[in-house]
Amino acid sequence: MDAIDIAIANAWNRLSPQLQRDRAEALRRAQRLSATTLRRPVRAWCCCLRASDTRFTDVGEIDPPDALRWRDEHTLRVPAAALRKLCAPVHIPWPGLRWRDAAAKLGFHPETLRAWVERGVFGKRTQFPATVGSRGKPVPFLWRREPIDPAGELGRGPHAAWGSLWLTLHEDIPDGADLHVRRVADWRVHGRERRFNGWRFVCPGVVRPCGRPTDRLYLPIRVWTIHHATVGALARGEAGADTRWACGDCHGVVFHSCSTVRGWNLLISHLTSGLLYGHEVERPYALDDIPVKRRRKRPRPSPRAAMALGMRERGLSYKEIGRAMGIAAGTASHNAYRARRRRKAGEGGEEHDPCEDAKDRGTGEEKSTT
Repeated sequence: MDAIDIAIANAWNRLSPQLQRDRAEALRRAQRLSATTLRRPVRAWCCCLRASDTRFTDVGEIDPPDALRWRDEHTLRVPAAALRKLCAPVHIPWPGLRWRDAAAKLGFHPETLRAWVERGVFGKRTQFPATVGSRGKPVPFLWRREPIDPAGELGRGPHAAWGSLWLTLHEDIPDGADLHVRRVADWRVHGRERRFNGWRFVCPGVVRPCGRPTDRLYLPIRVWTIHHATVGALARGEAGADTRWACGDCHGVVFHSCSTVRGWNLLISHLTSGLLYGHEVERPYALDDIPVKRRRKRPRPSPRAAMALGMRERGLSYKEIGRAMGIAAGTASHNAYRARRRRKAGEGGEEHDPCEDAKDRGTGEEKSTT
């Protein structure tokens, strides 16, 4: 068990006697699982496939066979057993692999790994060419201590707060989750030249056909949480495992970030299926370095808000301000109110009371004094 599992277990042992006495509160928490936020799968609990993965040619069936050569639209069929290998994390430990061998193992073009090396994803070392049966310049070898997610951003797996579950998530792909999808070429125009920019899946959809081109397909995987151990009746009534590969919009995949203000609460809610809140679980010291993004206050109002306030101070009505700025009278009133409040806060004064200016922010039917 990692630090978060221990913190969740301690919080549940502390709160479970209270929830057993208060059945109404226990039922309310159990019903959180049906909320929209918790019904949507998170990216950390989804298997993912890239449309431009070069390993499809070795494990899949392409119809027509020569479509890759001419960059034509084709149908791709891959069995579930091969998909487990494609979604599995890749390990490239020390002493590493040669540049092209590492790219082939990950399913990327070798030039993609060049950008990864520049961004510090891989460790790089060179070896004398004669020692590896080569000639010419020193031969580069790539390696990495951590496992690599072939479908993750820069090969990184989910945040450490989600634990190591993603390392074995590919083993839970159902036998019936075969991939049968169309692929189309993505062409980009560079000046007067049209260049091939990889492949795109044509999303088959979940409820109805989707048809939008996407570079990734997802398969949500059901994971075991504390909810299944405490509320077994609800766990048995859940639907079976999903076997449909679709885009993130069709599955409603949540790309959860731990660096937001609500990140910790959403993380604990997903890990406990709504039985616990973030403030009830002690945050481990190992996660204290997670940055928290907060809304930064503007030192001055926006230009349009300042314009509305300046026209108002010159004696124009809100109707005239809205006509001059091309907005509604109510919007002009709101912009002037925000600019006035921002200016008072910047001068060190007290916060503006909206009740004092209720008449000034009213219907905007006042007439100009000029």
